[in-house]
Amino acid sequence: MSGTWKGTRAQRRQLQKLAELVDKACAADRAYFERRPDREHRIRRSHRAEILQNDLLGSGDSRLPPGIAWHTVVKNLCSGARLRQFVAFLENADTDLAPEAICRELYEALAARHPQMREIEKQTREAACGGVQS
Repeated sequence: MSGTWKGTRAQRRQLQKLAELVDKACAADRAYFERRPDREHRIRRSHRAEILQNDLLGSGDSRLPPGIAWHTVVKNLCSGARLRQFVAFLENADTDLAPEAICRELYEALAARHPQMREIEKQTREAACGGVQS
């Protein structure tokens, strides 16, 4: 979350409540990568709190057409450091079965469309992972 965001007091309270729920979704990502050390990427259905948080921060419009839902593409950089990116995907997709190669390809496609992701990844890796490639 940006340190420059200035919402109303009620919005800040709501954002804090959502952050606690988003932390739970992120903890599930951590557990996933601990169970699957062979994986560096995953896709999962976005938690409702993640969607509401993005809306509150003005990160986009969460409305999607029928049959489409928000999903989160996660890249594990190292123990304790992951990046998330949101993508509209088929509502009924069984993302638990998505292989590493497909998840990596999706992450790379998102990174190609949003060049700032590479800089964020680099800075996060340097700060949290000591610059070590995973």
